[in-house]
Amino acid sequence: MDFRNEKAKKLKQGAIRAMFDRAATMTDVISMGIGEPDMPTPELVCRAGAEALQQGLTHYTPNAGTMQLRRAIAERASVAPVGYDPAQEIIITNGGMGALSLLFLVILNDGDEILIQDPQWLNYVAQVQYCGGVPVRVPTKAEDRFAMQPDVIESLITPRTKAIMVNSPNNPTGEVYSDEQLAAIAAIAEKHDLLVISDEVYNTLLYTGAKFRSIAELPGMKARTVVVNSFSKSYAMTGWRIGYLVAPEPGYIKKMAQLQEGVASCVSTFTQAAAVLSRSPMKSSRTSLSMSRRMAILLPWLRARRRGPPRTTPVRGAWPGASGSAARWPGRR
Repeated sequence: MDFRNEKAKKLKQGAIRAMFDRAATMTDVISMGIGEPDMPTPELVCRAGAEALQQGLTHYTPNAGTMQLRRAIAERASVAPVGYDPAQEIIITNGGMGALSLLFLVILNDGDEILIQDPQWLNYVAQVQYCGGVPVRVPTKAEDRFAMQPDVIESLITPRTKAIMVNSPNNPTGEVYSDEQLAAIAAIAEKHDLLVISDEVYNTLLYTGAKFRSIAELPGMKARTVVVNSFSKSYAMTGWRIGYLVAPEPGYIKKMAQLQEGVASCVSTFTQAAAVLSRSPMKSSRTSLSMSRRMAILLPWLRARRRGPPRTTPVRGAWPGASGSAARWPGRR
């Protein structure tokens, strides 16, 4: 007997995860199928996690996370300029993916549409669909550095549009949206009364002098922007499964915490204790420097091969060695 619901029957594994799982069964293979730093988590963070276990920090925390970590997040450079109340406007989640899942469950009614840049991180589409929403892809072009264009965004807005997804620095293109580009998106959100979901997971991994700015910092945008972030990429903590979401008023966080109570209760206590230390910019810069050194070796190797692995020249800012040109794949001009 099959008692699965129709949504579950339609679920499919993402292509990236399929490659990752296949590589895990092979030997002498360098897996490039999933985006994660392969350097270890900073030693101080690991030590903090171990000490938390030894001190008996193994029990439940509040559903929204420990106040110590929420305060630390409120002080982070990317959050502090906007100003958030750690008690009511920040929630700790099981990675950035957990934050997005809770958010979509809270904001989406069946049939609501979310505008998502194309190309995009594949999980956006699956998460929106499973939560009853409709992902609407916003096509982008190489000559526009794969950034969403205001006229294209406007052309796709319907009475069912609920939100615009902004991912800067972008996965997979590496594009870092400028202040002018963010302002254009903000104007559209205000004009059509839309929520903006800002995925800022890569906001500390910047190169070639690129500057990151959250769209929530723009005048009037805190009230209609939800920010999602995690510790996975910046601090090489992908397996720790810890992220967070900041929202403009308590209603979002309250309902997300109630959902988390029934799904995961809370993020593991020792992980939250370790994450408090990882907020140091120094630890993030070490990850960035290590990746920059590796990419200085890897990019020339990829560019020298016209066949085999894709040769990518990221568009701007979020990848070392980016020259401003569009992504190039073997056989394409």
